[in-house]
Amino acid sequence: MRDKVPYRFRWRGTLYNIIRIIDYWRDVSEWWRGEPELWFWRVLTHTQGVYELVCDPQSNQWWIYHVYD
Repeated sequence: MRDKVPYRFRWRGTLYNIIRIIDYWRDVSEWWRGEPELWFWRVLTHTQGVYELVCDPQSNQWWIYHVYD
């Protein structure tokens, strides 16, 4: 999954360029119930915003998990 490092994303019609990966980790939650492995990325954008992005590698879907003020 590390080969799928995000470098930009679009949110609410605006394109955000990622200038730094602050942290990343994976979460398997309740694997015994078949929940998917998710990868989390905390990133800094060119607007100085900090966001947590999540990727489900099975479906290759991304979404915003958290926006920091």
